[in-house]
Amino acid sequence: MVYLDVRWLFEVTSYIYCMVRTYDVLADFGSQGVPASSVNLDYRLDDTYGLSESLRNGILRAWEEYSKSDERLSNSLLINLRGVGNTESGTSLCVGLSRFMDYYAMKEFSDKEDDRVKYGFSEEDVKSLVGEVNVLSSFPAILLEGDSGVDNLLMGVKGRETLKEGRLRLSFPGAGYLRADVDTSVSDGVMSVNSLQSIVGRKIGSETGIMPYELDEANVLAIVKDTYSGSHKNPGIMSVVKSGISVEELLERKGGAEDSWEHEGPYVIVPLVEEIISSFIDSDTSLGNVPIPEKYACEISGLGNTRTIETTGKSMFMLFLAGRRSFGSEFYDGLLEKYHDSLVLE
Repeated sequence: MVYLDVRWLFEVTSYIYCMVRTYDVLADFGSQGVPASSVNLDYRLDDTYGLSESLRNGILRAWEEYSKSDERLSNSLLINLRGVGNTESGTSLCVGLSRFMDYYAMKEFSDKEDDRVKYGFSEEDVKSLVGEVNVLSSFPAILLEGDSGVDNLLMGVKGRETLKEGRLRLSFPGAGYLRADVDTSVSDGVMSVNSLQSIVGRKIGSETGIMPYELDEANVLAIVKDTYSGSHKNPGIMSVVKSGISVEELLERKGGAEDSWEHEGPYVIVPLVEEIISSFIDSDTSLGNVPIPEKYACEISGLGNTRTIETTGKSMFMLFLAGRRSFGSEFYDGLLEKYHDSLVLE
């Protein structure tokens, strides 16, 4: 298996503040995507990054300070993307391990020059971190069937207890980092990463209460990394997955799931109707900042009196991808052209 080494793709100048939202599209599976079963997570023990002793010591010093200031931070083992390759049966992602400590330091150093200087890092050190530390996340859009047979996108506002990059912004429930403690298994002494479908189901269940058996197979649309200052700066496996449960049943479960705290307030349920999705995207404060017309706003459950939205980085791009899936490539290409000054594909 020959993999496209992704590290060079991430040696970007993300440590320079930039007003636009920038993204690396590492894989694009087309408007309809590919089944999750065709995307394999290939764990390679010997393909884990190495950092210099001075870099590791600097990260450790920084982590001691970061974790003191925020007790919620935990240095868990995460799944790290090393390369992307193709097989006869689909796409294979070569993965290893990373530490949350390395990932968090990478984000802070690339965004904050003062921190970089304080802990003795050069710009080259930061570029090295950005290239090596690429923790994967699962980023699904959950589709719920509406009364008229039109699918609805399930969204919600990130809670106050989440990481600052997404806090109080509109996102998609069920997203999260791939974790070594729950997303891997060992058989005959050999460690492997669980199937992508099971990973998608685990995180959706923990946040929404929708059980894995209540989900259709996920379709993967793309693998995308948000790279701009203030973003999560990690590659996300962007997928859509439909559930047969009703909106009413979902709302009854809200608050009962283990990680329901990750989204607060009412769910925002957006009908996949082209005019509604278009106006919803146009209202994003990072794009058009044009208030949603009342005739469309009244169709969006949970919106309340809000007429403009503020999304997380991956959520904005997911709206583009979900629109392409439902309305075609012209819809997607038109948005990229319309907002080429605000959203850039690197």
